[in-house]
Amino acid sequence: MLGRDIRKILEATLSSGSDARLKMQALQNLHEYLLDAESQMGIDKNGSSNVIQYPEEGGHSAPVATVATSAGDTNICRGTIQLYWEGILERCMDMNEKVRQSALKIVEVVLRQGLVHPITCVPYLIALETDAQEMNSKLAHHLLLSMNENRLGDGLQMSFNFIHSLANTSLEYSNQGKPSGNMKAKSDGNTFVHARLGVSRIYRLIRGNCVSRKKILSSVVRKFDSPSCNQSVIPFLISKFQFLLLGTTEILASLLFTVPIEPLYLIYTINFSSETLLCKNWWIAKAVTEDPRMAASLLRLHFHDCFVNGCDASILLDDTLIFVGEKTAAPNANSIRGFELIDTIKSDLESVCPETVSCADILATAARDSVVLSGGPGWDVELGRRDSLRASRAAANSLIPAPNSNVPTLVSKFHNVGLNLRDMVALSGAHTIGRARCTTFSSRLNGNPSNNGPTLNVNFIASLQQLCSQSNNNNSAVAVLDLVTPATFDNQYYVNLISGQGLLSSDQALVSGDINTRSIVESYVEDPLTFFEDFRKSMVKMGSLKPLLGKNGEIRRNCRVINN
Repeated sequence: MLGRDIRKILEATLSSGSDARLKMQALQNLHEYLLDAESQMGIDKNGSSNVIQYPEEGGHSAPVATVATSAGDTNICRGTIQLYWEGILERCMDMNEKVRQSALKIVEVVLRQGLVHPITCVPYLIALETDAQEMNSKLAHHLLLSMNENRLGDGLQMSFNFIHSLANTSLEYSNQGKPSGNMKAKSDGNTFVHARLGVSRIYRLIRGNCVSRKKILSSVVRKFDSPSCNQSVIPFLISKFQFLLLGTTEILASLLFTVPIEPLYLIYTINFSSETLLCKNWWIAKAVTEDPRMAASLLRLHFHDCFVNGCDASILLDDTLIFVGEKTAAPNANSIRGFELIDTIKSDLESVCPETVSCADILATAARDSVVLSGGPGWDVELGRRDSLRASRAAANSLIPAPNSNVPTLVSKFHNVGLNLRDMVALSGAHTIGRARCTTFSSRLNGNPSNNGPTLNVNFIASLQQLCSQSNNNNSAVAVLDLVTPATFDNQYYVNLISGQGLLSSDQALVSGDINTRSIVESYVEDPLTFFEDFRKSMVKMGSLKPLLGKNGEIRRNCRVINN
């Protein structure tokens, strides 16, 4: 009991809201504990005891830290540090320079004793290389010299956030007319002058070779493609990129180059990536704001595209003399929309970077952004897909699940493309947003228990019957898929299924037609975070179905037609 109480006290003391003096005292206590344990175990502070080998990417090992001769004592220290490791690393980013210094000293000892995997420290050490406090930046630089750089993107993002926070803190003190007792960086936009030690090393990595440049810069720019953004995404992204470009300008001004193309390459890559990202997000955010239904439409486009021979943008192709496209297939006719929006995004991207971003990648990122803008989870979209040269209405008719499908049929069609039962139930949750025409749920209107399950919701069925009967043309009447929160991406869809309020027969079948699918539905009702996590994983999995890569396919200039 006492141990748990002590742990809670230490965690509270190391939290960001704690007083700086308490944070420093807690960190100093941990530091002294580690030094005392180190002296008892006979570790030379210069690192002369046994070397621990940590595997790098690719399976190679690199000596990065020493370990104690006593395995028992080491395990005790390791267990203690791991309890508070996250809090220690967070204090490395503290706004008080003395707190940062105390936390960094602990990191030094922990790495020397080999108590954690060094990779967990890399982003924080990269950020601390840009610390205005010279002692902190030099120690961070020293600790990084023998480490793996495979979390450079995380580190650079943390660096920009760290410097920005320091500059803002200094500016706040300046505006209040008070001297900053723990800030030496200027608040006039020259904060990056103090960051040269760190960014110089980083830039040397960037300009090492073409492969590393592309990989590193892509990882950096993707950090600003925030999946947690909301409808204020555009000002947020513009602010982030302005800050990124400001930092880049400062870095370039302070470095020497062997050939003129080096700084030009960096500027071009960041400019290209920012223009690409802003083009896509601008139009999607604008469209969803003006018409919330568009979010579901873009998500459906991606889903119906991936189920027909993979995620290759075949769904966007118009009919030709050679083939009949997928737009007029039964699952798509009078159902899918958003083509004009995709055309607009593609046109803007072509004006910035011709034949670079594929239509398939636009669909994948548009689906993700639509979910996020509707309040749902985000995920990293893997890019690099190419566009197909053909489309098939016949394949669309046979492969895309129909809205009146039963569970065995659904399972079969998902299995055919490489998705399992859980993927099927999670991806069905996309029906938490959007609408459907009366013709798609006509089998629900007759009140037949075989179509509605044993728990028939009479009032719900009656409301649907009234809606569809009032329309002169049932093909034009639409109902919301989620009658409680129709424009919000949440787990209400599954709640509706339990109460018999699933709009489509294929939806309601998940709780009435199979005990396994019902169990998953119930788990999503109980825990929406489980649904979000499963949906995220299944979208990544679906987005990777049979992508055209390398020299296969093409990058269309116009998403509706193949290139000449």
